[in-house]
Amino acid sequence: MKIYLFDKKYKKNCFGFTLMEILTALAILGGSAFILFNVHFNAMKLHQITINQTDENQLLYATCSRAEVGVLTGTLEGSGDFGTSYEGYSWSYIATAIGSDPSIPLYSVNVTLYTPENESKSLTFLCYDLSVENQTNNLTGNSSQSNRARNTNTMKAPVSGFSTRRNSLFGN
Repeated sequence: MKIYLFDKKYKKNCFGFTLMEILTALAILGGSAFILFNVHFNAMKLHQITINQTDENQLLYATCSRAEVGVLTGTLEGSGDFGTSYEGYSWSYIATAIGSDPSIPLYSVNVTLYTPENESKSLTFLCYDLSVENQTNNLTGNSSQSNRARNTNTMKAPVSGFSTRRNSLFGN
């Protein structure tokens, strides 16, 4: 009696994949996984770069705030660091008066942020010192009392019948 391994009856009852089909599917799956992991790695790298740039921009704007307060208090130069929260980051600013008229208190402020990688980011903005308005103005001869009277916020009652609200921002 001869037994045939590849009988028609045997082929009909055999279900499954061949070795070549399984290897092809694994190769496609492996290639797809490699591409997906590569894209994910690049996305995470870009995310970290974005976080670093955002932190540096926020530190630069915080330095601008410090510089503006410094200029308004009369300090035209300053520098420092951000402590242990942002190790290696430091800042400096320098303000120069613009114009030849000393009664117009306009300053050009250059702020610089130094990163741990020895890079620097700079930002220049203008700052107007409002405290000089309260002093005597040499051009018009107005005293600080007339300036205060001019800067007061006078609100009239609205037509709709609502009561008048005082503006607490200006002390009224």
